[in-house]
Amino acid sequence: LKDINQEAGEITRHNAAVRIFRSKQDADTLVRIKRRIDEARSNFQVCHIGSFRVCEFMNVSFADILPRKSGGQTRQYTDNAVLDRLPHRDDASYLSPINEVKSGYLLGTRTELLSELEHWATAEDQPCIFILSGAAGMGKSTVAFELARRLDRTGRLGASFFFVRGDADLSSTTYVIPTIAYQLARSQTLLRPRIIECAHAHVSRLSLQNMEMQIQDLIVDPLADIILDHCDPVVIIIDALDECTDQALERIPRLLYLLLRGIRDLHIPIRVLLTTRPELHIERVFDTVEFKSITKPYRLEEVPQVDVDGDIALFFRDRLEKLPNFSVLFNSRPNVVHDLTRRAGGLFIWAATACRMLYNNSTRVLPFIDALLLGNSASFAVVLNDLDRLYLTVLRSALSSDFLIECSTNKADMECVLGALALLQHHISLQTLAALLDVTEEGVLSILERLQSVAHYDQRDPTIPFRPLHASFPQFLVDGQRCQDTSYYINPHSHHARLAVACLKLLNTHPGFHRNILALDDPTVSLNAIDDLPSLAQKFMPLHVQYACSHWAYHVSEADPTSSLVDELNVFCSRKVLVWIEASSILGKLDAAAKSLVHVHTWSRVCARTHFSRAELNLYV
Repeated sequence: LKDINQEAGEITRHNAAVRIFRSKQDADTLVRIKRRIDEARSNFQVCHIGSFRVCEFMNVSFADILPRKSGGQTRQYTDNAVLDRLPHRDDASYLSPINEVKSGYLLGTRTELLSELEHWATAEDQPCIFILSGAAGMGKSTVAFELARRLDRTGRLGASFFFVRGDADLSSTTYVIPTIAYQLARSQTLLRPRIIECAHAHVSRLSLQNMEMQIQDLIVDPLADIILDHCDPVVIIIDALDECTDQALERIPRLLYLLLRGIRDLHIPIRVLLTTRPELHIERVFDTVEFKSITKPYRLEEVPQVDVDGDIALFFRDRLEKLPNFSVLFNSRPNVVHDLTRRAGGLFIWAATACRMLYNNSTRVLPFIDALLLGNSASFAVVLNDLDRLYLTVLRSALSSDFLIECSTNKADMECVLGALALLQHHISLQTLAALLDVTEEGVLSILERLQSVAHYDQRDPTIPFRPLHASFPQFLVDGQRCQDTSYYINPHSHHARLAVACLKLLNTHPGFHRNILALDDPTVSLNAIDDLPSLAQKFMPLHVQYACSHWAYHVSEADPTSSLVDELNVFCSRKVLVWIEASSILGKLDAAAKSLVHVHTWSRVCARTHFSRAELNLYV
């Protein structure tokens, strides 16, 4: 009853404005409180009235059967006492106040995904594991929370464990299995007796044991003996595997392996929903032959963009209509929902953060809306605060300090990839980047595999360009005020210099970059007369050469004038300018080439170190 009273008190502590946003959740809480009160009253009547009747029949007083102390206190092992001895964490439940931030599901969004999840959770002949993966900020935890709420209403939710980064107990695997066993015994009447029996034996040896013993004693042994003619699936939800930070690279794969191996042969239908960012050490577990047949992967990145935008638009409209004087906003900015949706770029976290910022600045909504849409860095800083923290968390997890020092090339490879994501002028493949920067494809791939939370690449085809999942990530990387960890900060001027040197060095040394690039019999022939010009250009000018031709000047104009850059530019201006003009013509970029020379010439005049020959450059300008 104390817990029920505390839960009821949570509702009254919110102010009126917050209650508007939480009305649906508060209604669910009240329904749950009523159900728990009814259960408590029923338990009191059955247990205590029954006890008095037994005492009356046996002609003994009730006091005679109460526990007594004699010498040392005699421990009474009731069911609840056994369960309470399990090293569980109540805050791991989806109902915990710590997970309130994940409860903001909006009715009408993610309908297809939730429908598919509910079918998987309730239908027969479904794989026992559903893996919901997606990049940071795509709403995985909100979906997990909403599914937990729906299943809890129907009695199908067995347990939930929501990892929380920054909480020592909830960012570790130590308490996952005991907490799941504890909740299963509490929520599933049919499973309760066997779990308690096995838990009694488990805690009598030692309260906190290794993960293998936890799964064997608390999950496999109690459930393996239960054989029922018909039993509805029982669902366990484990959210945010990527937020486990305590030796995650070793412990999370071990947890998944033991759990999957333990439940696959059970006679009762246990289903497990796992949500995670696409982390390499997690995905490798599911890629094994042993578990592929019992897993059902679902990648949020593969949801059609039109569906995602529709959900985010619905979210924006719902939240904006709760603002004071919202009619003024819609009258003065009739396309505000469409424009904000486009700006969100598929990230629910961006939308939610923007709406929180607008709500907190409701008297200045219009200027803040304009700042959001224009992307003004000074005004934009407020809304990006939460997103910046998220990006830093992702980077520190994916590219930890231990990873950066375990191999001598890891840090350099990381800087190459982050610099490319932040500063390249168009998206290129990992093969092209490796060739452009003269690094190994394996090195680039090792970084991209770890950055799938913020960047997308095609695992099946290394020739397809990789890209950041949202435009705010490159902006974050090059802004020293936002990216406050220097390990990941990309200084734009120095990294532009690196890219400029790489482009110029490639053009200066590539064996195929010479006059008559296409090896034509008559190099004076008009381009219009050349059959299949695109395929010839592709053959004689690989993609990394094409990138260098198109963008070397831009990188130079944004770069610090390092000595290596000056040296490469001297060689280029004295030997390769005419070849470059020919290449630009073949690529159809001759106009852009002329403008880029002007930009480089301007750069040369303002730089303190002007050591290359301006005369030749001026000639071609």
